[in-house]
Amino acid sequence: MDWIALNEAKVLADFPTGLKPQYDAWLVANPAKAGRLAEITANTVAEFRSAIVTDPANILDPDRAKLPENCIRSAEVIVIETLKTEMGQALSTADEQAMTRAEIFLRQIGYGHLSIQDETHEPTPSYTTEIKHTERALP
Repeated sequence: MDWIALNEAKVLADFPTGLKPQYDAWLVANPAKAGRLAEITANTVAEFRSAIVTDPANILDPDRAKLPENCIRSAEVIVIETLKTEMGQALSTADEQAMTRAEIFLRQIGYGHLSIQDETHEPTPSYTTEIKHTERALP
């Protein structure tokens, strides 16, 4: 699985049409918010990585800015919609639905619905026992 760095530059490159001029105007009006996009992005990446590592079989890329390719779209939706809300923009119905789908995707990762495994490494932590397990029959 390919891992892609999700940082401020990637999010800016993937901004929806028309958002960049509004974002630039917002930064001019609020210069103290200059690092906010980077902060939102870093927090979102950390949240996705935390969800991925809940399954001990998943192996994370050592670069803390990277996410699996199939997580990028959902992570960007969360970052962009969070930024729009902070900028004071009303979210459209489509934006709210995209945000809901992205949040559901993120929560599903925590429930083990994303497998990122490297067959060359044992999951961490891991252990083996000599106990033989047999299938149980329900009464």
